[in-house]
Amino acid sequence: MARVFTRLNASTPPTIILNLKRSLCFSRLGEETKPAISKEAKMKMESHKFSLGRTVITPGALEALDPDDVLTAIRRHVRGDWGDCAPDDREENEFSVDKNLRLWSVFHDRHQTKFWIITEADRSSTTVLLPSEY
Repeated sequence: MARVFTRLNASTPPTIILNLKRSLCFSRLGEETKPAISKEAKMKMESHKFSLGRTVITPGALEALDPDDVLTAIRRHVRGDWGDCAPDDREENEFSVDKNLRLWSVFHDRHQTKFWIITEADRSSTTVLLPSEY
């Protein structure tokens, strides 16, 4: 399983996350990427509740979080598992999924660092970020 990480400084725009056959690849925003999606990946996508759009991670989250925990959280988020959200926020997400409203999940990595995953209302993008970066 190949992993490529690009370390970015705070002034660099967010980073794209691509999930290809369980690998986590990071590249600078704006770089042209055309991933080949396997049959297995396409079948997994069918169980998703919504589209993630372009998935990005902020520089602070990239530096602080374990990549495997981020990938696991993204998989949970897209299947409608909202992590550690409060009950009211869970209900709001369930209401919002098919109404194309913003979706928000809360997760913790293996070091108990809290992070959020936000999917925009138009499903054009999903951002992984630390609460302090909001």
